[in-house]
Amino acid sequence: PSFEETEKSGSIGEHLSALLFENGFKGEFKTKAIDNKFVPSSTVGSALASNGLDSASMIKIINGENNG
Repeated sequence: PSFEETEKSGSIGEHLSALLFENGFKGEFKTKAIDNKFVPSSTVGSALASNGLDSASMIKIINGENNG
């Protein structure tokens, strides 16, 4: 997966995914980024956790424990 602390729309992961599939990639590629919303002011840890980008959330996504 591609994990990004940015908006999903226009992200590097979105561009990489497009390039992969345009060139015949048949595998699975997921981008986990912020779902194109405003992130209110908070601590870094809180902002990452609320958007599923903290280490615990990443581990769950990698292990297939949630859909990311």
